[in-house]
Amino acid sequence: MARRALASTRLWAERLAAQAPGAELTVLPGADHYPMLSGPAAFEAFLRALL
Repeated sequence: MARRALASTRLWAERLAAQAPGAELTVLPGADHYPMLSGPAAFEAFLRALL
């Protein structure tokens, strides 16, 4: 069930990113719905790259 939900969530994220001009989709490996908790180092690196 969790894999199916994750695949569905990613599909929707990809569709939204494709429709938003200038949008980029970033997938953090191993992160779940709360990436700041499940993958804090990757989340921090992502945020720092934006700044």
